[in-house]
Amino acid sequence: MSVRKQVLTKIQKAIKHNEKVDNLDIKKTDLSFLDLSGVIADRLSGQKTNFNAALLSNASFRDCNFDEACFQDSNLQEADIADCFFYKTQFQNARMNKTKLAISFCSEACFDGVDLSDSTLVGTSFDNASFINAILKRTDAKSVAFIGADLTGADLSNGDFEEADFTDAKLDGVNWKGANIYGAIFNESIRNKIITLI
Repeated sequence: MSVRKQVLTKIQKAIKHNEKVDNLDIKKTDLSFLDLSGVIADRLSGQKTNFNAALLSNASFRDCNFDEACFQDSNLQEADIADCFFYKTQFQNARMNKTKLAISFCSEACFDGVDLSDSTLVGTSFDNASFINAILKRTDAKSVAFIGADLTGADLSNGDFEEADFTDAKLDGVNWKGANIYGAIFNESIRNKIITLI
């Protein structure tokens, strides 16, 4: 039996019986285009795993490592994610609205075109990540680090960015309408300009 088949069998069995997948090594496994909705997983080793266009809605991930994995075009709606690593992970055009992504590390990850509306990102670090044309409407991003991130053309309208850190971030064309930026950190040269856009 192939590694992919073994992994898939374990995950699908756990989903069917509403059981947790714990401490499973799925590194470099191709799980693209699969329906893994509702999976509950702790301590997955998922570096460089391919979840391209996979269905992962209502999934739960705790203490997992997805460094350099691919979630491009995947459905992560209403997923519950905490204490995970996503270094250089690809999320382009994924659906992540109403997702909870807490206390995780997403340095240099790509969220271009991702829908993160109505999501919770509290305590997560997105240093040097890319959010080009991403949607973060009504997102709770209090105390989130966007240091050096590229938010060109992103929609942050009506989001809560209280005490978020935008130091050295690219903010051209961002929609700030109705956003809360109380206590947020910006390069001083652009703070006043942003205030006029809210």
